[in-house]
Amino acid sequence: MIYVKRELPYAKPFADALVNDDAFRLWVLKQTKFADFADGATLLHREMLEKRSPGTKYWWRHHYQEKSRCSCSGCSGQETDLLAIFETAAALRFALHIEVKYPGDRFKKAGRQAEAYPIRAQCWIAKTPKYVLPHARATTALLFSEQNRLKFAPHLKHFDTLITLEDVEKNFPNATATLTS
Repeated sequence: MIYVKRELPYAKPFADALVNDDAFRLWVLKQTKFADFADGATLLHREMLEKRSPGTKYWWRHHYQEKSRCSCSGCSGQETDLLAIFETAAALRFALHIEVKYPGDRFKKAGRQAEAYPIRAQCWIAKTPKYVLPHARATTALLFSEQNRLKFAPHLKHFDTLITLEDVEKNFPNATATLTS
């Protein structure tokens, strides 16, 4: 429960800004391997929320694959903190699997948390979970504090895109909790 309270002030404004701030959404996508699609991509947040379990509050939060559907090392007992699925004008759907690490957070030693992200991202293309929109391509991103870069060094290679909370705060202060307060 403490983790959720600490993560939410960073994850929720980021997700809200993906929906409400065109410049922020473009900035995020331009940092990913989907940069060429950034200008015409539409975030499918409404469709994602409709696909979720009844009563789910957030379109983006805590996506996982049911253990009965997949036992690969990317899915088994693992979740994606922030999932954003986009669609291009040509109807190509792609997903951003984002791990959110608040200042002072760490990667779980057991369970290979970082290593699971790229495996899960690719798995979900072929074995899309019941409550996730189907998509054809995927990538991973880590949203983290620059102060943790050295500590997270062994894990960074598992994420295609690295976005620091400091860069978000500097460029789009509405898209994250204030780090300096």
